[in-house]
Amino acid sequence: MTQLRMAESVRRLYNSSVIRAVSCVLIVLAVAGVAALQDLPPESPRPAPVPAPAPPPTPINVPASGLFDWDRDTKYLGAFRIPQTPIAGTDLQFNGTGLAFNDANQSLFIVGRDLDGSATLDGQPVGQRVAEIAVPDPVIADTVDELPIASILQAPLEPTEGLVAQAAVGNTPMKIGGLLVWKGRLYISEYGYYDGANLQTLTHFSRPLSLTKRRDVRGPYGLQSAAVPPPLGARMYSGWMAIVPNSLRDALGGDVVVGQCCLAIVSTISNGPSAFGWNPDQFGPNQNVVADFFYTPDYPLGNGWAAQSPYWNGTTKIGGSTFVRGTRSLLFFGSHGTGPFCYGSGDTCNDPVYPPQGTHAPPYVYQIWAYDATDLQMAVNGQRTPWSVVPYAIWNPTFPFEPVQHQRAINGVAYDPVTGRIFVEQILADPPFNSVIHVFQGP
Repeated sequence: MTQLRMAESVRRLYNSSVIRAVSCVLIVLAVAGVAALQDLPPESPRPAPVPAPAPPPTPINVPASGLFDWDRDTKYLGAFRIPQTPIAGTDLQFNGTGLAFNDANQSLFIVGRDLDGSATLDGQPVGQRVAEIAVPDPVIADTVDELPIASILQAPLEPTEGLVAQAAVGNTPMKIGGLLVWKGRLYISEYGYYDGANLQTLTHFSRPLSLTKRRDVRGPYGLQSAAVPPPLGARMYSGWMAIVPNSLRDALGGDVVVGQCCLAIVSTISNGPSAFGWNPDQFGPNQNVVADFFYTPDYPLGNGWAAQSPYWNGTTKIGGSTFVRGTRSLLFFGSHGTGPFCYGSGDTCNDPVYPPQGTHAPPYVYQIWAYDATDLQMAVNGQRTPWSVVPYAIWNPTFPFEPVQHQRAINGVAYDPVTGRIFVEQILADPPFNSVIHVFQGP
């Protein structure tokens, strides 16, 4: 009995010793584990989730048609003269910018200047007038005298019936910047020649194609764009008007593009060609236009107003623009001084062809600036700034006749979308002071 009791005591002692030993081992292991965990390097941060890819840019919906090339895609058809004899006190010498094709009559509306207000047919004050001339068959000739002379279809009249006075600013004369035939009406843009205070707000008029039809002039109305920063304003839209091909109208924001460049007071105007989408069917007060492209004084095309540049400077003049059917191309026609820039008299600036005080950069060239509608739509969509658009090509065309002792200049461009003919008015090519209109066959 005593032995059994002793055995039970030994067993209990053994079990308690084992338990204590196991507990000690567990405690030691736990302490060691904590120390080991403290010595481990910190856990690496989890990689950030990969963001979803940005949505692709707005697709460019401009058709995949090609780009126009002046040297490759045009054929010279010849030229014709405009009438030299004054009509009702108006002649076409030194005539202003603005040329528009009228398909109904196969004719051109053209700008002339009134010489004697008392002799005008409409009784309006001295100023610019609009006439309609027939388009004769152009002739390729060696001399100007061999060219046919266009006949007058409508005598020159002041197209706004005096309402241009409502758009006038200060004491500067108003000038016609562009003409457009659209759905049976004639549209006219006007600008203040030297609007130093940048006060002009009204620019556009509309009237019947019959210049003798009275009391149906609409306007003047102003255009505006939220994309154009002040102080740039109404003068930006006061020049050329070009019909947009159907396939490009949604992309460029209008049925027509308007623009202006190269006037006095460079701080109030685009510093290079420009285009704004406009819908003449909605013609009315304070009409919004869509900025396709333009250049501010801070972001000019080229190197600036007083610089030598192949693109634009203070000598550049632009007389009109047109699209070319079956292409993505918008063309601007004008002239440009390619030499070192100088401001002063012709003698001071060594300019043999332009003696007056002003801007000089001889030699001067006729120039065409070509823009791709794809680039314009990117600006419309906000994928690039309007002033980052640049020409895809520049050409310097030549004509058979040269003005004598005058700067080269193009005063108007018109386009026949049915036949693809391009009409280019070369000023002062018919001595002493008349224009010659050249005709090119496009694609």
